[in-house]
Amino acid sequence: MPPQSRLSAFLAELKRRRVFRVAAVYGGVAFVLVMGCQNPQGEVHRSSSYLFVWAKDEDSKDSDFLVVIDARPASPCYGRVITTLPVGYKGTVAHHTEHRMHKSGVLFANGFKAGRTFRFDLRDPEKPQLLGSFGSMDPYTYPHSFERLPNGNVLATFQNKGEGNNEEGGLVELDPNGNFIRAVSASAPDVTNFIRPYSLAIIPELNRVVSTSADMRATDISRVVQIWSLSDLSPIKTIYIPEESFGTAEPRVL
Repeated sequence: MPPQSRLSAFLAELKRRRVFRVAAVYGGVAFVLVMGCQNPQGEVHRSSSYLFVWAKDEDSKDSDFLVVIDARPASPCYGRVITTLPVGYKGTVAHHTEHRMHKSGVLFANGFKAGRTFRFDLRDPEKPQLLGSFGSMDPYTYPHSFERLPNGNVLATFQNKGEGNNEEGGLVELDPNGNFIRAVSASAPDVTNFIRPYSLAIIPELNRVVSTSADMRATDISRVVQIWSLSDLSPIKTIYIPEESFGTAEPRVL
């Protein structure tokens, strides 16, 4: 499907589903650059609802970028791209963002192949700003998913230790600026199944973190779920999922 057709289909789906807050697109639409949106009176429209799309350049020749789309159904600009913000890195494999927008208005977004995470200031959605990026937190490499802790810090899964794909990573707590606070390894010597920390869910009222395992490089299939103490990130149990299941990926609290 040509890029223009893919964009049209994407915007049609946006209109069908009405309003979303945050999404990650694996495969981008880099040709889009529409600066601003005007109503019939010629005034720039500012809406309280936006869709933020973290996207990769179609052929990886230009920078990956954040897209801001007007997502208020009553807006004359509904479904239109308001602006885009390049991050200065290409071919990062734009992947996960935080699942929910934090009240601070700052969004963490992962470019997995580059091993980098970008921080966006979205407090003024029509004028997004790139606050910077970070990579490995020695020895942990290849950050993947993020969840906010009650204190505003970020708990992230890192797939590996060191370069390559030879050793499991762990959980890393970061401050809101992406600085290292503490970390714990996902290694579970009593479980022989392949472990690569993928995503996570936080349950403050139970003092628990639940993380899953799936290998982004598809070296092997991982079938474990890990339970941690939220207060000190100490491991509580690693649970092997039977082989009838394909693998683990996204945990959600019901």
